[in-house]
Amino acid sequence: MTQLTPRMAGGEVSLESLAILLAVTSTLESETERARLLATGVSSVVRCSFAGVGLRRTDGGWSGFFDLPGDAPPVTEGELEEIHAALRGRRSRRLEGDLGPARALRSRYGLVSLIAYPLATRRDSRGLLLIGLKREGRLSPEQGHACHLLASALALGVENLRLRSNLEGLVAERTRDLQVAASRQRALLHLTNNLVRNLDREPLLHAICDSLEDVLPFDRASLALLDDARDHVTLVAVTGALSDPRGLPVGHRIRVSDSVLREVIGENRPRLRDELDAGDLIAEERQLHDLGVRSYLFCPLFFDGEVIGTLNLSSTRRNVYRPADVELVGEVAAQVALAVNNMLTYEVMEALRARAEQENVYLKRELATEHGFSEIAGRSDSLVRVLRQVEQVAPTSATVLVCGETGTGKELIARAIHQASDRRDGAMVKVNCAAISAGLVESELFGHEKGAFTGASGTRIGRFEFADGGTLFLDEVGELTLDTQAKLLRILQEGEFERVGSNRPLKVDVRLIAATNRNLPDAVAAGEFRADLYYRLSVFPLTLPPLRERRDDIPIICAHLLERLSHKLGRRFTGIEPESMSRLMSYPWPGNIRELQNVLERAAILSPGDLVRVDDGFGGAVEVAERTPTSLPTLEDALRAHIISALRRADGVIDGPTGAAKLLDIHPNTLRSRMKKMRISRSVIDER
Repeated sequence: MTQLTPRMAGGEVSLESLAILLAVTSTLESETERARLLATGVSSVVRCSFAGVGLRRTDGGWSGFFDLPGDAPPVTEGELEEIHAALRGRRSRRLEGDLGPARALRSRYGLVSLIAYPLATRRDSRGLLLIGLKREGRLSPEQGHACHLLASALALGVENLRLRSNLEGLVAERTRDLQVAASRQRALLHLTNNLVRNLDREPLLHAICDSLEDVLPFDRASLALLDDARDHVTLVAVTGALSDPRGLPVGHRIRVSDSVLREVIGENRPRLRDELDAGDLIAEERQLHDLGVRSYLFCPLFFDGEVIGTLNLSSTRRNVYRPADVELVGEVAAQVALAVNNMLTYEVMEALRARAEQENVYLKRELATEHGFSEIAGRSDSLVRVLRQVEQVAPTSATVLVCGETGTGKELIARAIHQASDRRDGAMVKVNCAAISAGLVESELFGHEKGAFTGASGTRIGRFEFADGGTLFLDEVGELTLDTQAKLLRILQEGEFERVGSNRPLKVDVRLIAATNRNLPDAVAAGEFRADLYYRLSVFPLTLPPLRERRDDIPIICAHLLERLSHKLGRRFTGIEPESMSRLMSYPWPGNIRELQNVLERAAILSPGDLVRVDDGFGGAVEVAERTPTSLPTLEDALRAHIISALRRADGVIDGPTGAAKLLDIHPNTLRSRMKKMRISRSVIDER
């Protein structure tokens, strides 16, 4: 290549070196590499003694690139700034002695003259090119033109690199935003698919918590639902690394008016706090801070015009959640609110269905049960006193304890109280505590959730829920275990309980009537019955007189019984032979009215005419069967009673997942064989 070497006062210009320098510089991908190469190569083009480049960084500071000996001090950022300011509006400037940095540089590097060229673009200046000479004279026009050319090329290259870097940054940021948006849309779709497949509480809440992990980072996520009174929320689900049961666990209730959730629920707007400091905390923020939470985002669950709960995300890091995340969590909350509402609707429907099933079973059982009287019969003073007490207590909501021997009509008194109360339109639900095995009494009273124990194939409504708005009659209450007594006491005190397998409190409005043939004060003294429960039950005690203390009522009772037996047996009975009535009046009746009913029915069947005759010795079999309180049943009697209890618990069903055989853990055919051997018929099962 031909080299043009015009001789000037300042030296020569090497066109070959200029072309190579421009070509190589344009290939470099870094502005600092371009500036460094230009600083070291410009002297071969211009034939100068000193050359360097100062680049203004994007942060406003300066980076200097100079071809200096190893021990020479560098050009400072302040010097570059002053020189750049002196160049403003000029294509180049010879730096004279009146400029401080020029004097310092000439003195420092032994220069005679110093010329500066701006790295200018159409918009601004990106820096400067410095040329120094150690001899007198000026740069030739060719040298000056070469310096302008190099400065412009470097300025344009730096501008292009920065524009490309900015563009690449924008593209990368937009790509990340699109990827995040796509990921969040996939997460929302995944969330929706998970939610629509679940209606049961536990699977749904787990699906919500699992799906949240794909949407936003958190160390703790919780779901809180408003109660019916809308003054408390209950945490129904908690997940994440900070789901410590010691701090705000599942089942924890929070008063809305005292909580940070007040504005979330009351104003239906999210609450974002990005820095949770120990000195500025309110309500449950203190507990969250103690768990390690440093930022949180709480969002309302809004459905059908009202807030039904909140979705709460927390992190151990500060500034995790941005304002842009609020919109995303709002979309998630809308999906969660719909799913939660579907879940609550499903639970109501399931409760109604289960209640209807239980009511059907209960009514069938009630229809099959022989109560013995359509009304209470008798005019004795002792009975009249009891009935007056019934009239007094019935309109109240007081708990009643009915005491009396077996067969004295405790259930009839309980029904009379119910029918005379304001709850007469509600159900009166009876539970025979002695007929339910100890392991199943809690399920019978309080109900159970699906999967609460082996054989719990579905949700079961307990007797307390079934009696909501009505009366619950606990017969033989003295047979309850101490554990069940404690839970019964809680219901009497707080009006709420949990189903077996659930930690969700349920409130009921139930009037309780209890009955027993035991001496409960003696049971309390023996440690077999809780004293506090006894005092709760005996708010209004009623003691029924045994039949032997109201013998004048026997003829009246017999008249009622014969009327019922006429319908039952399809025969007309006009009365009882006088001699037989004398026998009935003189008998002590240890089994009371129930025994009288059985004796009359047996006698009516055996009597050929319309007058019932009761033979001598009618009570002997009953007296032989009557055990003293200290005697123990035989093993066969105990086994028979246990089988009957299981059959009653299963509503007479033998086979199947809820049958008596399953409860007894024996083969159904084995159970049928034992029932046949022990003469356990349907009538025995239905007898209460």
